[in-house]
Amino acid sequence: MKSLFVPSEESKELKELGFDIPTFSVYNKHGKLSKKYSIRYRVSGSEYTLAPLYSQVFKWFRKKGYDYEILRSPILNTLYGKTYYWNIIKSNEEEFTTNDNYDTHEEAELACVRELINIVKKTK
Repeated sequence: MKSLFVPSEESKELKELGFDIPTFSVYNKHGKLSKKYSIRYRVSGSEYTLAPLYSQVFKWFRKKGYDYEILRSPILNTLYGKTYYWNIIKSNEEEFTTNDNYDTHEEAELACVRELINIVKKTK
């Protein structure tokens, strides 16, 4: 089953970029998801890292001017057996599209989050 939460490593990078929206859970210093779920988590300067939902992360990036889409192409499936890819648009100016293709929508989402993190890091 796909996790609803962005993985620990990406969550740490988001923390470094300033992501500080209340989440349902946190990761401890060992990267383990807390079993206590609450909307009250805000952990600036803590040994814990927020465990955001994918939807929260994508919303946060949209507020920063980055929109995204996960696309499915039957042509890619026919050619490569991998159907999904992502597309990122920065404020209707720049467009970033992956050259990689993914087996599942979830894999493409995670790759898209990773690329959004890299793009924002480069602009800082």
